Amino acid sequence: MMVRWRWHLPIFYNVRRWGVDELRKEIKLDVFEADLEKRRWLEVKELGDQALFLGTSCSRAILSSDYGSCIFFSSLNITRLCSDGIINGIGDCAYCVYDMKNDTFRFDNPVSIKREGLSYGSDGRWRADWFFPCE
Repeated sequence: MMVRWRWHLPIFYNVRRWGVDELRKEIKLDVFEADLEKRRWLEVKELGDQALFLGTSCSRAILSSDYGSCIFFSSLNITRLCSDGIINGIGDCAYCVYDMKNDTFRFDNPVSIKREGLSYGSDGRWRADWFFPCE
């Protein structure tokens, strides 16, 4: 699987605080599956009963009838678009969910994020990732 992000934001996008509704309109995700025989990527419109978790160091598809065709990703991919890392309407956002079936985004904040506790990568950006239990 491959996911392509498309941002439709102005060139100076990170000088302001974006609202939830604006981000829902401006962010697009395209999902592709590898066709190894033909050596090309084919766009897919749904994942069936699979939920896809995108991370910075690893990603994983998990069987889930409740969240089929949903893509989960860290909000740090989104909040970096805001000048102070906060999205208007929800504040700090823990993770985001893109539902491929109805082309919608949901921004969730089940817990408050303390940015001081996040780890930094070699490029100086915050790092957050999913962890998966051993199978």
